[in-house]
Amino acid sequence: MFKQGTRGFTVLEMMIVVILMGIIGTAAIPSIGLIRRHEVRKLAKEMCLDLTAQRMRAMAVGKADSTATYVLELVEALETGHYYSYKLTPSLDIASGQARDENKDNSRNIHIMMEALYMKELEGEIDVIEPIYAIQFDNYGSMLNVNTLSSKEIETLTIKITYDLEEARVVFNGVTGHYSIH
Repeated sequence: MFKQGTRGFTVLEMMIVVILMGIIGTAAIPSIGLIRRHEVRKLAKEMCLDLTAQRMRAMAVGKADSTATYVLELVEALETGHYYSYKLTPSLDIASGQARDENKDNSRNIHIMMEALYMKELEGEIDVIEPIYAIQFDNYGSMLNVNTLSSKEIETLTIKITYDLEEARVVFNGVTGHYSIH
């Protein structure tokens, strides 16, 4: 039945293979975290570029057509209730000229939150920070909250993007258009 010279694997050989597979597996785990960190930072940069493009388009077109509206709106996952993506109105990607509705990496594990700090209208007025889901740029490039009926100007927009344990925070100045990613 069996040839005299053939043998199977010894227990020692099997243990070495299992140990090597474990070492290779543990080396791959940190790279998953790096991939998620890269995805979060990439989405943060993409949102900043889209906000800047919407602001620039509002200022350029707004000179000729003061009724034009440029909006960035968060997209809600109906099954979980959190915001995972965003869409631009009008949906035109400046860089490529292609129609665009949502971010390219709209994983349902990504959570996006936006908070607005409003400009003070009166001296001594307290700071009001409010969660929002959509912003609009007027023809002067000012950032406004779409959620409210009033047209309060947003001084600072903070965007928090999380993907599992990785997080990026964007601070966008509504007056100057400058932003920083932390």
